Amino acid sequence: MLARELRLRRRSDFGRLYRQGQTVHARTFSLRYDTNQLNHPRLAVVVSTKVSKSAVVRNRLRRRFYAQLREIIPELTPDHDVVVLVRHQAIDQSSQDIGLDLRKALTHANLLKL
Repeated sequence: MLARELRLRRRSDFGRLYRQGQTVHARTFSLRYDTNQLNHPRLAVVVSTKVSKSAVVRNRLRRRFYAQLREIIPELTPDHDVVVLVRHQAIDQSSQDIGLDLRKALTHANLLKL
């Protein structure tokens, strides 16, 4: 689990990202992001029941994505909110593949420090 200040929690923040945020698509997820007024990034991982009806599978996916994001957080630009919307293709992917896809998508969105 991420530290409380690094988590995106409010419904209004999610709504703002869905309405105004920009999107980057990868094969296992979509990334929605927008700027915030804070000095740190905020992140969330969303795995809907469309991905899997099993809560065990959804929670396992969520934990794998959060584990990869924890390694990437120090490299993120500090003024963005990011939501990762997981697709069902992620079920068959290894954690390493998920990490590579995350880095590629974040680089494409210019959210990684160079």
